[in-house]
Amino acid sequence: MAVDDTKAFRPYSKRQSRWYFRLMLWLVSWLYWLVSNTYFRTMRITVVGKDIFDRFNNQARKAITVPWHCYVPFGLWMARNLKVAIMASRSNFGSVAAAITARMGCIPVRGGSRKGGKEALEEIVRYAEEGHWTLIVGDAPRGPIFECKIGPILAAQRTGLPIIPISFGARWKWTLGTWDKSIIPKPFSRIVWVYGEPFYVPKDLDREGLEEKRRELERILRENHEKAQHFWDRTAAERR
Repeated sequence: MAVDDTKAFRPYSKRQSRWYFRLMLWLVSWLYWLVSNTYFRTMRITVVGKDIFDRFNNQARKAITVPWHCYVPFGLWMARNLKVAIMASRSNFGSVAAAITARMGCIPVRGGSRKGGKEALEEIVRYAEEGHWTLIVGDAPRGPIFECKIGPILAAQRTGLPIIPISFGARWKWTLGTWDKSIIPKPFSRIVWVYGEPFYVPKDLDREGLEEKRRELERILRENHEKAQHFWDRTAAERR
């Protein structure tokens, strides 16, 4: 079920205000909804750390989820109908992501490290305080790949909520030639979706302490990503 898509279609450039661009957003968001709800259901999904998700999902205040950008094509489907507040940049591609976010029953928050980041962070904090799940892509909006920005750390510090690192792997996949090397699972692939251990950021940290936490989160995200890519190698070895 789609949420109010007013923010998703709000233009941040002259091109984004054109009728054909807005029509394209409407069409692409519906196409993603239709294809994802058919295509991704052919896959066998293993969720690791579901107890972590359930624990926070049953609380009044949830947590801040942080994946890598390459998970977005599949990750937006995993977030469907959870009313997750998801940060998306104000670029043309960000407009596409925001439209899909709204179509999948989540809340687009427009802004990123290059433009509108301060306003978007304040909005993410507000949604978190209201009891929503929130999501900030670690290396958005344009990388470098697997280099985590400071945004998730600041959001966790301000709210006192933990970060849940997200990792994802597909046994059979295509890897796109985009900057983030987006992962597209092949039909009937086996999927692993991992909710990592909660990661807390103390409120009293100075700039140096926040940077140390950023590097620590980046290391965890990278390590969890590698484990997810080799998940089936490990499970096969454990059966021997």
